[in-house]
Formats: sequence, structure tokens, C-alpha cells
Amino acid sequence: MSEEKTQNSMGPTTNSNLKYLSLVTLTVQNSAVALSMRYARTRPGDMFIASTAVVSAEFVKLLASLYLVFHQVGSLQQFIVALQTQILKQKLDTLKVAVPSFIYLVQNNLLYVSASNLDAATYQVTYQMKILTTAMFAVLILGSDVSIWIRNVQLSFLSLPLGVLTALANDWSSITSKGFFYAYDSYIIYLIVLNAVGGLLVAMVVKYADNILKGFATSLAIVLSTVFSVFIFDFMISIEFVVGTVFVMASIFLYSYEPPKKSPSTLYLEKV
Repeated sequence: MSEEKTQNSMGPTTNSNLKYLSLVTLTVQNSAVALSMRYARTRPGDMFIASTAVVSAEFVKLLASLYLVFHQVGSLQQFIVALQTQILKQKLDTLKVAVPSFIYLVQNNLLYVSASNLDAATYQVTYQMKILTTAMFAVLILGSDVSIWIRNVQLSFLSLPLGVLTALANDWSSITSKGFFYAYDSYIIYLIVLNAVGGLLVAMVVKYADNILKGFATSLAIVLSTVFSVFIFDFMISIEFVVGTVFVMASIFLYSYEPPKKSPSTLYLEKV
């Protein structure tokens, strides 16, 4: 109720400013992820252990999500009640989250593999295919009756132990000999925070923007990533890449399109 009052109290100027803020945030975040991960995997020096970076990002994401839940409810007592009623007592719903948690964990590990073997532009285009899988899991498995912050708490809470087990299984020798945080520096910390908080930040601002704006921001991010890849990583644009990019951009807009709702009077006239 309080959220509805806050949104209703916003004037048209504020909503317009938030839409443009959403555009800038979505574009910058999407572009920065592709370029930053590519640079992290190709820069000179010791290479960090990718699986530990995934675990670290999930831990940061969990802390950020818990803070946002606390900020949303407004008090420590309500915060504890929200976690108990929506996570601990909803055992079946929380268990369902284990499926996308595992898949997202695999995806996050594969993102580092992709960043090591793909240029930033191709990485950006293929990365946007997550839109379809996210929609499928959200509708078929999770539903839409839990706040995005609670859902992210569930995802991160379940992803952490799975991520630790994955890191130990794949990189046991490297972790035991070099250490969990081997080759971490300020740039790797920035990359971890970008991956963890970026999605939460986007989720927070896109509620003020329409689907057309979100599709435009995502497409613009692909274009920017391609342009920067040409100048920074000497990326060569091919016909196949252009065709694939056009199809991805078209699918983004088609997925985001919502036909205008017809008024009752219009529906009545159509029936007559």
C-alpha cells in the first residue's frame, strides 16, 4: 500500500526523469558487464579463479537483497517476519527456487568461460538470450506473488552452497594451493560488485520504465558493446554477426511488446 501511495504521489516530471534514468542505467550496466568481463579474462597478470568470483558475487548479492528487504519493510521485526513467512514457512516455494538457482549458477560460471573465448560483442548478443529463459522460469516455476528482493534472497541463499561445492569440485587444487581469493585486486572486486548489484539495480529501476524503453536500452547496450569492442579489442564485424544481432534485437522488442488493451466499449462493438 505504501509503495502504491509513493508511486501515485510522483508527478509526471519525476516519472519521466526515472524513465530516462532507467534507460541510462540499463544501457551502462549491460555494456559494462560484457566489456569488463572480457577485459578481466584477457588482461596481463595472474588469472583469478572464476568459480570463486561467482561465489563472491552471490554473497554480495545476498547481502544487498537482505538490505533491500529490510529497507522495504522498514523495521527489524518486520524484516524477520518477512523472512520467516515468505522463505522459511514457504518451503515448497523456496525449494522450487533451487532449480533456477542451480541453472543460474551454471550460467554465471559459463559467463567467465564465454568471456575468455568470445569477443565482448558476441558475448553481449548471446547473453541477451537469458530474457527467454528468465521469462520461462518466472512463469512456469516461480509464479509472480513474491517481491523481487525476497526472490533474490532465495536465489542467492540457495546458490551459495551450490557455488561453493562447484568451486571446490572444479578448482580444488587451485584453491588449496593458491587460496580462495587468489589474484583478487580492485578491478576484480569491481567486477564482482558489478555482477552482483547490477541485476538488482536494474530490477529496481525498470519498474519505472515501459517495455519499449527496456528493449531500446538492451539493444543500445549491444551496439555500444560492439563499438567499444572494435576500438578496444580489435573486433571485426562480420555479416553473420550483423544478421544474428538484428534477430536478437528484433526478438527483444517482440518479447517486450504489449498490445494496447481495448476498452469495454470497443470489445462490445467488435462483438456486435
